[in-house]
Amino acid sequence: MPTAALEVEGGLREDAEAKLSKGGRSVESTPAHEAARRATLIADSIRAGTLVVHGADHAWAKELVSAPRGPTGLVLVWALTAPTARAAAAAYEYVDTQQASTPSASEPPANESFDALAAQTELFHLFGRLFSALTGTAPEYTTFEQIDRRMRELSISDHVTLARAVNKAVDELLAFYKGNDLNLVRAATSFGGMKSVVGGQRQFSAASLSGVRTAGLYVDTQLIADPVHSILTESRDLIAPHVQLAHTLYHLLALEPLVNAGLKTPVVFVFPSFEKSFERHDVVTKVWLAELGLKVLAPACAGTMGSIDDVASYVRGHEEAFLQAAMQKRLFVPLGGDPSATYRWQDAISLHLANLKGHEHPDRWTEMTRMPPAALVLMDTISRIRPVFHLLANAQGRQAQPLLVSPVQWHYFDMCSKALARDLVNEQVLPKHALSTLRALQDDSLGWLSNIPVAGLVELRTNMEHTMFREELKKFTAQLAAADLMSLDAVVRELNHGLKTMVDRQKKAIRDLQDKYAPKTWGAGVGMLGGAAAGAALLFMPTLAAALGQSASVVPLVAAVGAGGLALAKEKTEERVEQRRANRTMLGMLATAYGTRIR
Repeated sequence: MPTAALEVEGGLREDAEAKLSKGGRSVESTPAHEAARRATLIADSIRAGTLVVHGADHAWAKELVSAPRGPTGLVLVWALTAPTARAAAAAYEYVDTQQASTPSASEPPANESFDALAAQTELFHLFGRLFSALTGTAPEYTTFEQIDRRMRELSISDHVTLARAVNKAVDELLAFYKGNDLNLVRAATSFGGMKSVVGGQRQFSAASLSGVRTAGLYVDTQLIADPVHSILTESRDLIAPHVQLAHTLYHLLALEPLVNAGLKTPVVFVFPSFEKSFERHDVVTKVWLAELGLKVLAPACAGTMGSIDDVASYVRGHEEAFLQAAMQKRLFVPLGGDPSATYRWQDAISLHLANLKGHEHPDRWTEMTRMPPAALVLMDTISRIRPVFHLLANAQGRQAQPLLVSPVQWHYFDMCSKALARDLVNEQVLPKHALSTLRALQDDSLGWLSNIPVAGLVELRTNMEHTMFREELKKFTAQLAAADLMSLDAVVRELNHGLKTMVDRQKKAIRDLQDKYAPKTWGAGVGMLGGAAAGAALLFMPTLAAALGQSASVVPLVAAVGAGGLALAKEKTEERVEQRRANRTMLGMLATAYGTRIR
């Protein structure tokens, strides 16, 4: 929240706090009550005109003033969107410290000269330096499977040099964050067009990369909460954080060609989101997370649950009942499990712990194996809700559509959206049919779309062919949208059919090219001198070698070729060039990704 946009008139803090103290009664000082008290103070001050807001602050101020209130007259903080709740908390801190005319130290004024795209290029350059320091090589010269071995070998052969190189790269990256983190957040908000924010996962994995590559065929810009920033500045409970850092960098750096392409509308943009810091230090975030947890978990509890503490008490006293309800409502999906399946709680916990081993710290994993089953299910469900909460907050704050990359993530996103009675789609950014299409593109049956290489995606985006692709997909689901039948299964079915039609169209275009040149080739061959020998000599002509991708040396056999042979060479060259051009279009890359071998 830009604090410079606030103006304080009179002793609003004392006046508002007096109004909140009815009859001199003291109230319980819980984080939830304190957040509500502060939000109410700011809302009453804005309504009374003693706190004036300007510009972009009008949106959250309007929501805050009109927010519903509880029986005691306090604002119901859980009913606010996360950005508004945070803005109200920031406004209170601003008023409390009486900084009415100067920006706060924690949020300096925007740097109008900040070049977001240049900063993003520098950020990925620093990512590459850190990866090289960790592994001794660039990501393009290794495989994911080789990373752990490379790091072990470096650590054994020269631990001191390794530590020095890694520390230097980390220091450079932290210095960059210190000078640019808030500017990157502001820049992420400024991009227009069809914009999504990627989230819901605990780290950036191969599945994340695959999802981003697929969505890059459709949306204009994908915002990615910076997982490297989180690991370096916020994560304290990771097992082998340096290894997880290398794994994350490996997948993230695959997107570097998109960043370096210099497109005015970036395909991807990485920004810090400070999620763990908010969880640890921001009262509003804690309250909002608790309220979201309550709304998701309360249906699995008998009776009225007034807080997340009530849920925890119920779980302790009614373990079997809670476990049965949690499984029936699919609140707990074991790691590696199917969100559409209903498990016995014993099987779900066994699968979860087995798949979690090696990903959690050994001490933490041992502790989890000793926990009461109901407590483990409660804890893990809340941990699955956290990234969804931050995704919703980032989407709201960045004015983007939440986007996830796996069925389990979509499962919890749906669950949280229903609990909050919110639409899944932000129609100011994305039409409803477009979200259904995006979700369908992540289906396993369409996984081949991610086979399109990043270099190919760069070329498609440079030529703006993703907009054509959007329109083509819209045609495939037009009848479903008109009949309001946009179920995920129906959209997946229509997209599979439509995309295969596009692939067949490309195959036909290649056959047409071959037919186009076949008669000319036949006629040209009649005038060839030297038959097959002269034809072979054509491959060594330098211009043809370049056009056909040959690397053979030039040999002095040009004289052996007659006019017919030159005509044949010209025709074959034109055919190959046109085929290559066709292969580099959206249709050509789709056909290649689908597994069609185009000669």
